This record gives sequence, structure tokens and C-alpha cells, in this order.
Amino acid sequence: MAVKQVSNGNSDGTQVGQSRNDKVGFYGVAPVAQPVVATGADVAAVIAALTALGLFRNT
Repeated sequence: MAVKQVSNGNSDGTQVGQSRNDKVGFYGVAPVAQPVVATGADVAAVIAALTALGLFRNT
């Protein structure tokens, strides 16, 4: 399968979603709005947020 690029190659970068309410999904996980992790959150809370986005998984 050919790889598809998201970038348009400009120096400003690439943005996915225009606001915190726009939903984005990764690796087959249902799209969600930008999650909030409380200031001072512990490592477990950060791992849980990344896992919910499909960006991290426990083995």
C-alpha cells in the first residue's frame, strides 16, 4: 500500500483540526475532541489520556 502524506510541504507546518472541539482519531480509535489533562497530573493520567487517543497502548 502506498503511503499518503498529510503535509503540503510549506514552512508553516500542518494543522489537524481547527479548534479544540474538532475531533481527531488515530489508529482506528474513534475520533475525540482534544482531551484535558489537569495541571500537575501524574504519569498515570497522561498515559490514560494517550491511550484513549490511540497513541499509546499497554502491553
